[in-house]
Amino acid sequence: MDNLFGFRQAFRNLPLIIDENKMIILRLMSEHFITSEAETRYQERITLLEDQIDKLENQVQNLRETAVLDKAALKNTRSELWKTEKQLSDAKIDIRIARRETKTAEEMIATLNDDLKKKREKFNEMMSKTEEEVAAERKKCENLSAEIHRLKCELAEREAEISTLNNRLEEFDDLKSTYDNLKKEYSELLQECEVLKKQVECLNEEKEKYVKSEETRVQLEAEIDSLKTTICNLELNIMYLKETTSAMNTQLDQFEYCVALNEQTIEQYTEQKELAEKEADSLRYELVACRQSLNEEKSIRLKAEQRVQSLESELHNAEVNLTTLEERIEAKEDLTTKMTSQITELQQKIADAEEKATAFEAECQWLKQEVATHLTNLSTLRETNYQLNLHLEEERQLSIVLKDRVTELENSLTQLEAYNKEREVRDEAIKNQQNKLIYFLQSKIDGKKKKTLSNVLFGARSKENCPPSAGSSNKSEFVNGKTPNSPVSTPSKGKVLYQIVKSPASQFQRHASLPRMHHNIPHRFKNHLVIRSGKCHGCHSGINRGSQASICGHCGIQAHPKCSVTVPKTCGLPDGFAKHYAKSLTVDFKTNKGGGDANPMTDVVHSGWVKIPSSDGTMWEKKFARLDKNCLYMYDVEPQDDHTSPTQEWKLCSKTNHIIIGEVTDTKDLPPTAKSDIPYIIKIAIVTKDSCWPKETYYLMVPITSEKPAWLSALNEVCLPNNTLAQRPEYNGSKLCSWRECHLRSACHINDRLLILGANEGLFSLRMNAEGAEPTKIDGVVKVRQLSVADQIGLVLMIANDDEQLLETDYRCLVSNAETLSYANPTVKTNPISLGSAVESCLLFSVSGKIDGTYYLTAATPTRLIILKWNVKDSEFVVSRVLETLHPCNCVLYTEGHVIVGCDKFFRISLSDYTAQEFLDPSIASLAFWRIGSFPIEIFDISSNEILLCYNEFGVFVNRAGEKVQSDLKWNKAPCQFAFQKPYLYVVHKTSVEVILLSRPGSEQNARAAPCEDTISTTSTATIQDSIYVNFENPRYLGPGKSPGSIIISDMTANSTELILLEGKNVYKNDFGSCISLSSMVDENPKQDVSGDEFSFTSSLIHTLGENGCSTPRISDESDSCNTYTIQDCQQTESCKKVVSFGKQTAM
Repeated sequence: MDNLFGFRQAFRNLPLIIDENKMIILRLMSEHFITSEAETRYQERITLLEDQIDKLENQVQNLRETAVLDKAALKNTRSELWKTEKQLSDAKIDIRIARRETKTAEEMIATLNDDLKKKREKFNEMMSKTEEEVAAERKKCENLSAEIHRLKCELAEREAEISTLNNRLEEFDDLKSTYDNLKKEYSELLQECEVLKKQVECLNEEKEKYVKSEETRVQLEAEIDSLKTTICNLELNIMYLKETTSAMNTQLDQFEYCVALNEQTIEQYTEQKELAEKEADSLRYELVACRQSLNEEKSIRLKAEQRVQSLESELHNAEVNLTTLEERIEAKEDLTTKMTSQITELQQKIADAEEKATAFEAECQWLKQEVATHLTNLSTLRETNYQLNLHLEEERQLSIVLKDRVTELENSLTQLEAYNKEREVRDEAIKNQQNKLIYFLQSKIDGKKKKTLSNVLFGARSKENCPPSAGSSNKSEFVNGKTPNSPVSTPSKGKVLYQIVKSPASQFQRHASLPRMHHNIPHRFKNHLVIRSGKCHGCHSGINRGSQASICGHCGIQAHPKCSVTVPKTCGLPDGFAKHYAKSLTVDFKTNKGGGDANPMTDVVHSGWVKIPSSDGTMWEKKFARLDKNCLYMYDVEPQDDHTSPTQEWKLCSKTNHIIIGEVTDTKDLPPTAKSDIPYIIKIAIVTKDSCWPKETYYLMVPITSEKPAWLSALNEVCLPNNTLAQRPEYNGSKLCSWRECHLRSACHINDRLLILGANEGLFSLRMNAEGAEPTKIDGVVKVRQLSVADQIGLVLMIANDDEQLLETDYRCLVSNAETLSYANPTVKTNPISLGSAVESCLLFSVSGKIDGTYYLTAATPTRLIILKWNVKDSEFVVSRVLETLHPCNCVLYTEGHVIVGCDKFFRISLSDYTAQEFLDPSIASLAFWRIGSFPIEIFDISSNEILLCYNEFGVFVNRAGEKVQSDLKWNKAPCQFAFQKPYLYVVHKTSVEVILLSRPGSEQNARAAPCEDTISTTSTATIQDSIYVNFENPRYLGPGKSPGSIIISDMTANSTELILLEGKNVYKNDFGSCISLSSMVDENPKQDVSGDEFSFTSSLIHTLGENGCSTPRISDESDSCNTYTIQDCQQTESCKKVVSFGKQTAM
């Protein structure tokens, strides 16, 4: 009863409140009228003042022109005064003398004046004549000086020629000396030849003796033969004459003695024969050597003779040239003597002319009076100029005061307008609240009414979704009995109120409407340097690390400074509420078109106006798209019923197809498209089971950005339930620890037991082996952004503190502090590293290994790149070179003798002379990525001869010389960070981490593949599922893990921050997902031979191709991306047996 009494009392007071509001509105309107009249008066006053200012400015302009003329006259007089200063000093003495003489010679003034007039005329004539003569003489002198200069130049040239000829003569002398030496050598060789000839003659004589001995030997051999025959005869005779042997014994003994002697002589002859043969062989060898030496001497002699002839010819030519040059020098000497005589004559003439000029200058004293008059005129002009400047300054001050007054009036006017607008909005809000109260009371009254038969049969209608205009008019008629006069409202005010109050709804339905949000909080943007690459919330393009971006201080979203105005005002809202609110800002085509809801189509999932490529692919055509459960239909006009036939029909769902939905990564298959329109395009790829490339690819361009999520969610809703996708086990990494309200930035292992963490809150240490261990805070630094351990030099480097300095601390000290417990309050002492004179924040740094016996440190600031070198004596880094950069540096990689940095392009800097050059050749079309607006993010050393360059849109494999060696990688989503731990490449996105396995052909993983000799090489855009996504809420890469192929990331949720170890081997442990193989990936077994430079498929993809005919696509939980890679430009065609082209191109 009390509540009812209160409501009645409120009803009674409502007319009074409405009347009071009307009075307030009338008063405000009258005040507005008064302010508008005051504004008109002030405007008239302003125009009058502006006219006066224009007049004063014209006067000032005239005064300035006169001042300029006066200044010119002043300059002329000053120049004349400067010329006559010396004369005036002498003239003062003459004036004193003249004054004394004038007292005694006043009578002769008249005659002297006549004489002065005549002398002046004569002086003027003589001056003109002398000036002409002096000008002519000067011209002659100039010509002569030019001629002399030319002659001197010729003399210098001739002297240079003479010096060259002298050098040549010296060379000829040297050649003569060499020639004499050669002659001497030749004579010596001739003597040696004569000696050799004598030796040859002696050898010939010995040869003749040997021939004679040979003849005697032959004779002796013949005699020996005859003796043998006689011996045989004698033996026969002995047989017959045994009887006479006794008598012949004495003869026989004698004969035997003769035979012995003969044998001795034979032995002697055989020995002599052997000795002669040996001597003959040695003589033969000596003859051959002598012949060779003779031939060499002959060839040397011929060469020497030819050289002597050439030298003699050159000598003769040099002598001829010398004679001609001597003749020319003599002629030039004669010319110079003549010229010197002429110069002396001209100098004499010039001296005479100067004497005449001095005489004429002495007669210029009559200029004194004219100078005096000029001085008086100057003083008067200065006085007038000073007065004009005073007047001008007064007028300027007056104009400044008037402008200040005008600005004050404008400010007061804007304040009044804002106040009036605020009052209008408040009044409108009060009225809306009153109307809501009326609706509530009316619903209470209606609820207490007696139920009628119609209510029992048909039910009572809920009036929640009645149009606001009809409801308000009915209620106001019910309360007041008449229609109230609504206040004047502008379209902009109505739009703002509609966005604040109205929640999205396409039409009024019988069920309850979506809840209203009542949210219009703008973002509080501030410009900061971007530390982590991200995506602009205004234009949806990438933001490079190190560039300036507008970041909201409350919700943390980032955008380009020019795009921050267009970001929706949804600060502090979760993603779901933001999407809900974004719908209220979009244009609802169904409500704008009449008859759009007249015949609802029950199977329609989503519809709206889009653009698709034309049939010839040259332009975009506007179509009305309607998506149902199986197909996507295209109409030229919006269909009114089911009988309208579509112009195109895209079948999306089939038992033999898989659908991949995502964004466009390659625009070569699109019609000519502006870069700003690419974020509005959706790609639909249809993959069949009997092939591994897309059968058909469709493209949709939505009209506004807010329509894209609706289309993506609708397409996923239709297509995903029909895709028979392989279920893969989920792996979200190994959780190391978790704690609340900590923003981790970096991590690094200092040994096997301890992990150092850098965060906005400071420095922390974590024990890896202990279960349930919690991080221990180390005091001394705050806001640690990057950490790096350089244990070779005993330092730990970091970027920390509010001013983002580059600091160093002792490695052992940090280890001891990290091992202490938290209650001991461990504290680390840091020292700043000097980066030069300019004070700038450090963006990133990188420490090298040992290069040429020393260590290097590269640090990047927003405008500079500093290279520091380790000084062993002082045990500190010293600045070696500072390089200015137009764009901040994003990444650093050290190679042998060089450092590669990525700014707007990749540059290679030599560590010997610090010269920088582009790493990629811009003349090669396939490597000119910087021309299309891409920027570097990271660079990795893949192997001994391969480097991976990661841009914001793709990745490129190059060798050490910057030449492309592999196909390109295309990222499916906008990457934030990259990490590479062999053999896994990690791409960190906003809400997921993409893991790509990079392996080489012939590894164990590929050994399980089918034994097929053919290798597939992708030469155009290929849609292959060769990556795996691990989903997180907000991942951030901190550093490499201790185990091979692992990384450490942080996942920051709404309640806590989790430290996670992500291992690639666990992601691929069940061999799900295909991979890209690198021929040059370093294997664990260094002896294994690696060959081939093309990409190959892993066993999982080959197994899938063998069983199902295609690679099964994988679904990501994010609706605004697709899991596709594009691989291009396979350059090794010798080993390719099959060449496959994907998309709408032909296949060979």
